[in-house]
Amino acid sequence: MAGCFAELVDRLGLTSAQATAASTHAKGIRDFFDGNFAMAERVFTIGSYRRNTIVRPERDIDLMAVLGYPANKALWEGGSRNFLTHIRNKLNNDYSKTVVSAREVAAVLKFTDIEAEVVPAFRREGGGFLIPDGKDGWLATNPPYHTTLIEDSDKAHDGRLKPLIRLIKFWNLVNAGHLRSFHVELMVQEMWTGLQIPSATSAAVTSTLGVLASWIKPQRTDPWPSGGRIDSYLKSDERQTAMNIAGEDAKASVQAEEYRVASNIAKAVERWQVVFRHEFPALS
Repeated sequence: MAGCFAELVDRLGLTSAQATAASTHAKGIRDFFDGNFAMAERVFTIGSYRRNTIVRPERDIDLMAVLGYPANKALWEGGSRNFLTHIRNKLNNDYSKTVVSAREVAAVLKFTDIEAEVVPAFRREGGGFLIPDGKDGWLATNPPYHTTLIEDSDKAHDGRLKPLIRLIKFWNLVNAGHLRSFHVELMVQEMWTGLQIPSATSAAVTSTLGVLASWIKPQRTDPWPSGGRIDSYLKSDERQTAMNIAGEDAKASVQAEEYRVASNIAKAVERWQVVFRHEFPALS
């Protein structure tokens, strides 16, 4: 059973080719901004790619481009929508397939091997950054805070948190992706704070799914003090659907764990196939 989970975790990471492509594209984007804008700092990676919690089907890397305020004051005063459009138009000079993301917070560069989402920003007084909010306003955020949070928590759990996060994110994806990646990551991190993640991955996933519905139900806020809600995107019916799926799969995972403890690995794998919608590795 441990081998099956190890194989799944390994499968979820970027391939070596994708990792190389991501690094190459990130460098090119950094060089582009350095050559075209007065920057407050060099473009840096953020999101699950930076936190090493990316799940391969996502196939995207996120970067933040923090522009210097004095030299780009006019862009700030023009509103976040015009700001984002200006960044996209500049990128189009070098990258032909650049679009604005669906939530209107980033410029998306569609490469053949991977996608890159570039989030333009200004530094925020008091800490963090201000990025487009999709409504011509500005949203306060602090990606480095979340990177440090996940990194420190993973170390406290002897490296067991990040693989668990990736497995729960993958479970969410194969179950129609009702929850956003960032929401899932922060729930899993918080629910295990002060507790010990089991050494057996199957037990860790079972325990997480067992309480996940109760974590999805209430409103959840960003652990960064100046952040807002991380679940505001969820409509009531979507929230209920996610809770129902988590509840049903929690039962199946308990059955799988009971089979594992009883050394009936074949039956355990069958139940995990139900949980992961037949994306769970077969016994070799």
